[in-house]
Amino acid sequence: MIIEVVHYHRPNGEARPDFTQIDETLAGQYNQLTDAGLRVTSEVLMSGEVSLTLEHPGLGDYDIEIVDNVPGAPVAAVERMVSRFDVAKLATWKALQ
Repeated sequence: MIIEVVHYHRPNGEARPDFTQIDETLAGQYNQLTDAGLRVTSEVLMSGEVSLTLEHPGLGDYDIEIVDNVPGAPVAAVERMVSRFDVAKLATWKALQ
């Protein structure tokens, strides 16, 4: 499944759409999180690592992983975040914001 990832670019954090492929078995979870208003974002940090988040544009970061910037690591992180997404936990998080 090809998904959109909003990538923030240096030096000013300009947001640009990008796309990546994740496992097809995660389509249901991914659709749930986008239906709930979340999106996947990425940013290469000054350390060279990659920060990946499930972000709510109005409420901020819901989930985050920081991984080495090596082939496969960012996609694996996105797949982990999508697979652990839980709509009930998101509702609790939103209520606390």
